[in-house]
Amino acid sequence: QAAIECWLSDRGEVVRAAGLAVKAVLGEVGRGLGKVVAGKVADILGEGVKYQYSGAWQTVLGVLVIAVEVIGGNQPDTLKNLLISLAQLRGSNNFSFEAEVDLV
Repeated sequence: QAAIECWLSDRGEVVRAAGLAVKAVLGEVGRGLGKVVAGKVADILGEGVKYQYSGAWQTVLGVLVIAVEVIGGNQPDTLKNLLISLAQLRGSNNFSFEAEVDLV
């Protein structure tokens, strides 16, 4: 969760480094997560699609691609609320990352 808080930084290198760290961890352990832990990870990552993270959306969306790949394979139900939030964000006004969301 601390890495997610780094997405609020005004320093681009901090945002990118936090994103890379989360991607690396998900890539290593994401496929083996049980349902409860996968659900908690999805809830935490779901925070990233809120407007307060708008400066980091490109990084957030990159992390979500990995999350859907690794968690969605074994625990797809845990991603439901996250994907609903992402779809709502995609349909909102002034959201300019539709193509990136489509990759998730």
